[in-house]
This record gives sequence, C-alpha cells and structure tokens, in this order.
Amino acid sequence: MSRPARPRFPYGSVYYRRSNPPEKDWERDYAQAASDGWTVFRHWTLWSAVNTAPGVWDWSLYDRQLDLAAKHGLLTVVQEKLTSAPIWAFEKYPEARLVHRGGRADEPQMSGSCSSGGFPGLSLNHEGARALAGEFLTRLAERYKDHPGLGWYDIVNEAKFPQNQWGKQGDYDFSEPTQAAFRVWLKAKYGSLDALAEAWCQFGYTDWDQVRAPMALAFYTQSLDWLRFRVDNIIEQMRWRAETLRAADPHTPITSHGQAQALQTLSIAGSHDWRSAETVDSYGFTYVQSRHGVEPWMHMHAVDLTRSASRGKPFWHAEHQGGPVWMRDFQMGRPRDDGRLRHPEDIRLSNLMSMAGGARGIMFPRMRPLLSGPLFGTLGPYGNDGRPTNRSAMASEMARWVKEVERTGLWDAMPVRGELGILVVEESQHQALAMHSSPDFYAKSARGAYRGFHEAGYQPDFIVPDQIDDHRTVYLPFPATLPVALRQRLADWVAEGGTLISEGFPGYFTEEGWVTPDETAAWLEALFGVRQTYEEFFADISDDVSFRWKDETIRGGLYTQAFEARGAELLAEYTAEAGPYAKGLAALASHAHGKGRTLLCGTHPGYGAYHKGGSPFFANAAALAGLSPRYDLPAPCFARLCESSAQRFVWLVNPSRGAVEVSLEIAGSGAVVRGDATVGGGLIQARLGGRDATIVRLHNV
Repeated sequence: MSRPARPRFPYGSVYYRRSNPPEKDWERDYAQAASDGWTVFRHWTLWSAVNTAPGVWDWSLYDRQLDLAAKHGLLTVVQEKLTSAPIWAFEKYPEARLVHRGGRADEPQMSGSCSSGGFPGLSLNHEGARALAGEFLTRLAERYKDHPGLGWYDIVNEAKFPQNQWGKQGDYDFSEPTQAAFRVWLKAKYGSLDALAEAWCQFGYTDWDQVRAPMALAFYTQSLDWLRFRVDNIIEQMRWRAETLRAADPHTPITSHGQAQALQTLSIAGSHDWRSAETVDSYGFTYVQSRHGVEPWMHMHAVDLTRSASRGKPFWHAEHQGGPVWMRDFQMGRPRDDGRLRHPEDIRLSNLMSMAGGARGIMFPRMRPLLSGPLFGTLGPYGNDGRPTNRSAMASEMARWVKEVERTGLWDAMPVRGELGILVVEESQHQALAMHSSPDFYAKSARGAYRGFHEAGYQPDFIVPDQIDDHRTVYLPFPATLPVALRQRLADWVAEGGTLISEGFPGYFTEEGWVTPDETAAWLEALFGVRQTYEEFFADISDDVSFRWKDETIRGGLYTQAFEARGAELLAEYTAEAGPYAKGLAALASHAHGKGRTLLCGTHPGYGAYHKGGSPFFANAAALAGLSPRYDLPAPCFARLCESSAQRFVWLVNPSRGAVEVSLEIAGSGAVVRGDATVGGGLIQARLGGRDATIVRLHNV
C-alpha cells in the first residue's frame, strides 16, 4: 500500500492516548474522521506502554492505529512520549527520578491528559536513562519509517519541561544527574572554580562537586545562571530526540509544538519557542480558550508569536479547543462563554483566526473526549461515544473547506511582515521570575503591548534580538535587565535609522543581575537623551501609575522612572495618581539618535493595557514612529495581508457574534474567496458574518 501525499493543510486531532478511546470503536472512528474530511490523527506513543519490561516491546496497539490510518487514507503524527517511562525503569535507575526543589524524588504518576502512568519520566541527564529512552526512539523510527500510515514524528509535547509533574515546573529538576550537567555548563562558561566563585560571590569552594543549583531563587548571578542552564539543557534534549529519530529515519519530517508561552514560561519551563523550532522541520502551538479566555487579541498573539518563532517554517495550531472544559483551577469563576463551553461558530472563528495568522494545519487535542481522569468529557468536537455533534459538523465543514480552497493558492500565502516588532529578551523574564517570584510582570507587559498595537489596527510581530534588523520599529517591554551587548546592538540599530519604543528602566541591570549606574547613565543619555532623576520599584502598589500624553490618560504600572532632558524632548508628565513624589516629573521622552529615534516611557504602558485595554499610548507611539495601519476596520474586527510569490490575499476577520459592514480601499481589483463581498473600483465592500471571515484575492501582484 502506498503512502498518500502529505496534505497541504493537515486537519484532524489527537486520537489515541492509551487507554482512550476504547478499542471497539477504533474502526468506526477512523471511518467517521475520513468521511468528515479529516486527514491526520496524532497519537501519544507512550514509552511505558510499549517497553513493558526490559527487552520486551509490544507495539501491537500502535500498529493497529497506523494500519487503520493507511486503510482510511489518513496520515499519522507519531508523538513520542518519553515523559511516560516504564515502571521498571524507575526502579532500575532510581537516581534518575526528577527531584523537586524540596528534595522529594518523584514517583511514577498518572497524567490527567491521557489517563496513563509513568509521568513525568526520568532525567535524560542520566546516562543510563537516556540510553533506554534512545533505544525506544530508535525502535519507534525503525518500526514505522516505511509504514504507509506514517506522516510525521512529533517530539516533546508542548515543548516544556517537565510535564505532568506533581509540583510547579520551576521546582524541577534537582536530581544528581542534572546537578552534574549544570556543573559541566558552568565549567564551559567560567573555565575555573575560582572564576565561578568570584562571579557568584560564593567563596570557599575547593571542588566542583561542591557546586549546586540554588534551591531558592533570588536575583543573583547564581540563580540567573541556573535559569539559563535550564533553557539550554531542555533545548539540548529536544535536539537529541530529533537527531536520534533522524539517525534511524532520515526521510520522515519531524515536528514539535509549544504553547506559545515563551512570554510566560520560558524561565519556568524552558518554553523558548524560537530555539525549540530550530530543532525540527515544522513547529506549532497549543492554544485553548479555556485557559486564556476568548479575547481575539490573546488568540492572535499566540499565532503571531509562533509564526515569528518558526522563522518561515510551516507551523500548525497543534491543539485547538473543540469542546467544553469543565473544572480547572484557572477557570474558576469565569462565565460559561469565556472558553469553558464551545459552540460551533466558536470553532469556526478560532480556525479562521489561526489560518489568517499563518497556521497551515489544525488539530484538536482530542477527536472525542477521554472517558476517565480529570479531563473526562472535554476538548473534543465529537461526543463521549464518538458520535457526531454540531461541533464536529462545524469541524467537518472547515476540513472540507481547506481542501476546496487549496486550488486558489491560499495556503501558499503567508502573513507579510508586521509594521513593528515586540522584542522578546530572555534575560528580562529571568529577572521578573528571580526578583518577583513570578514571570507575570514581564508576560503582562509584553502581552499588553501586543494588545495595545492590535487594538490600534497593527500587526505586531514578536521577535528575538537576532531578528531586530527585520523591522524598522521595535517595542521593548519590561526591559530593566538587558545584556550589555544588546544595549550596544540597539544603539547601533537606532543610529542606522530604527525607531525604538522602550518601557521604563531599560538596561538598569546587567544580565548577571548587577546595577551599573555610570554605564547605564551614559547609555541613557546617548541613546534616549535623558538623565534619570527619580525611581520607584514599588511594583505591588503601582497599578494606578499614569501620565498625560496628547490630552489622554495613559495607564502604566510596576516601576516608575522620571528624567530630565539631555537632548531629548520631554512629552508628558506623571499625574497625581503616580504618587505625590512623581507628580509633575517627566514620564515620556523622545530623542533623535543618528538616523533614528527613541521614545522612552518611564513606566510600563504594556502592563496597563494588558488589564484594561483601550490604551491610546500605542496608536500615539506608532504615529510618532511614522506608522499607519494597513487597513482600518471597526473593532473588534481586524485584517491580515498574506502573500506568496504569485498571490496576495486579505483576510477580514469578525470576532463578534453579529454581522459587521466594512469598506476599505485596495490597490487594483480582486475576487472573493470566502464570504459576502463586492470588489471593484479600488474598494472592498463586505458584510462580515458573525464569528467568520471574508477573504479576497487581490489582483495587483
């Protein structure tokens, strides 16, 4: 039997997570999925379920899944699950168990996401455990590499560490193998024990074996090194998984997906989407409204972050909510329609939003819900019994539609570069976690900046430092900790014509956690044209910080910095709400630097916008940078322009439940691909259906 071609736009779901769904339904479910236009299933291939004893390998249940896929014309995404280790392996290598910050070594435990045991697996820093895990990966690839039902391998579900553990992710892993790996990392960085002792201000080491990870985080070099090591270590393990699979099967593409959570969990769980995407052939993201809520900007920030992190590689919405989610801590008290229930039109809208942002594949976390565990009855578009529902009917409608429009070239066209970039700086998030015991201040500042620009009609791209040259305008959120080299990089970029919009205290700390008053003062004066005259680090009581700009009140928060001019133009002052000491002091400064310009705000307008939205700061800042939105649509509607070498498409998305009439100018003419619109005379006049999108192919390429 020959293998079908990989679909241009895969559409499907996770299906088998042993021991769900029941084996008696498999044949019927595959036939249903194929009939409904689905093209892929993904399975959690549990190491524990296959390697049931030393030297014993039972692939029979997974064999049947791939055989059924081949029979019904579907392809399989084989998800390796090393995070579910066999019970016997826990006993063979007890020293490889993950160790909690409090000293407890984790026993094998159940996963709420698949109702099977063996989680969170073993430390791959342990040589013996890695050898066992490597054998599983090699055997998996050798078994299925020629199977007609195989489409892709998927590594490291949600690209985070650890998974399904008892404690918080940031509390792991303090096992001896990981401590040893940390020491190797430190030797490479510092070279000698004396240099390490000097950098850490930890004196009296006589042997490298005395060096250990900090059991309590604090804003010191030791903790910052530990956070950086954890990210490096997690990425190295992702790369090892991919290389092990490729060695056994060099022809089948490898994918992975994160949670589009680099702004929140990079420091806690190593969720560095840019570096994770480098290890694989395609990338993706989990995004479910039950966790994040239903606001469109929040969804689109996840899509745009993943697109940027993928750096031109195909990316997919890997876990897309298809059904209700009942009782999770993060939902408590929220209304039913804030992501807790899913209506058919909700599925259509979130499909279309991800597609507009460039996702070229959609998968649900389940075809049908689990029948056991805390996530029973959730997330799948089909019923508990696998029968169709009105939600699965909508998913089927979308699955068929993605095939119908393939001939138009729609899926070859990707979003054009955004008008500006929001700069993601790993060290800034490490500071938030180490200093404030949470990354929330960083995450909310960065997400709020996205919200502000999105609501003003822009497409902000999230970027990392080596992507700065892709944009002429960059926004820098929560930037108190910046590497010294990045300070110079930004100054050079502005001098060459860039516009840098920065929140307060840029570069106040070095990446090692030190305040360098003289160097920072010189940098502020040269790049921003100011000298600091006032500072407050009262993050706990600063939610009401505000200033006036262009006769409008701008909310900030967290820290408060004020300046006097050293060549800059002072644009705004803090109001009384900023506190009696900051009132009347300069809060905003604009400065010409070389061929470019900077705008420095002494507080964090991103943080203010995250909580309340509607901030005028971002439209004003964009105007100062000389930007204007590509298309002007009434809120909450938004547009995305996508192009390939041969085609251009404009997506007009309406997240509201009622229809919206819009009219916008275009250059040239066009033809409607989806929706109700007329195109002519340089205009698109469209009636955007509720929770739907209109797509027009432009004829001016």
